[in-house]
Amino acid sequence: MEKHEEVLVALRQIIRAIDLHSRKLNKVAGLTGPQLVLMRAIQDLGEVTIRQLSNHTNMSQATATTILDRLASRNLIVRVRSNLDKRKVHAHLTPEGMQRWSKRRNRCRKASSPAFRL
Repeated sequence: MEKHEEVLVALRQIIRAIDLHSRKLNKVAGLTGPQLVLMRAIQDLGEVTIRQLSNHTNMSQATATTILDRLASRNLIVRVRSNLDKRKVHAHLTPEGMQRWSKRRNRCRKASSPAFRL
């Protein structure tokens, strides 16, 4: 097998492992991997814009917005328009979101392999 074929096979294995892990997280936590990543970023960064979230998590703004829509519909995050610049919208965890993040984080840590720890 040529080197580029080996790289492609390795990438497929990594993608498969991530997919399986994400499914396990969803089953254990009731949240998808990307949802947990965004919730963690909101928790870590505090008052954060959607652009900052997308840059911090390496996802497009459209993807982050879609995921935030789902989290908002479950009352886990809230969007707040900036008082200083009305064009900016900040994401915050709701009290329920903070509670779920804490619970899920602990469950996910127990269910995760060390390579996927949050």
